[in-house]
Amino acid sequence: MGAHQLHLFHNTVGLYGDALKQAQQKCIGQNWEVLQVFNEAPDQSFTAWQVYDNIHMKARHGQCEPMLITSVRRAITRLTKMGYLEKQFTVQERHKAPNYLFQLKLPQ
Repeated sequence: MGAHQLHLFHNTVGLYGDALKQAQQKCIGQNWEVLQVFNEAPDQSFTAWQVYDNIHMKARHGQCEPMLITSVRRAITRLTKMGYLEKQFTVQERHKAPNYLFQLKLPQ
């Protein structure tokens, strides 16, 4: 699990120059911010919406930048693929839709 993998950015819209650098930095920051939510409560599980709410509460207090739910989901997917998080089970959440819970993957 290399931290350098948090820097991966998929340039799907063909950005270049400063715009690409800014998008890459934003992606890295979002990955770290999502990971921080899990690090602050390593024994708890969260859905993407719960992470989103946590980040927006911090943003209202000036502790971070707000982010879109799609960015939260992207970061959770990246962190899970990298082995930082593990997918648990589904729970009914917003709009009565099932959402997976994720938890920090602790060393064995």
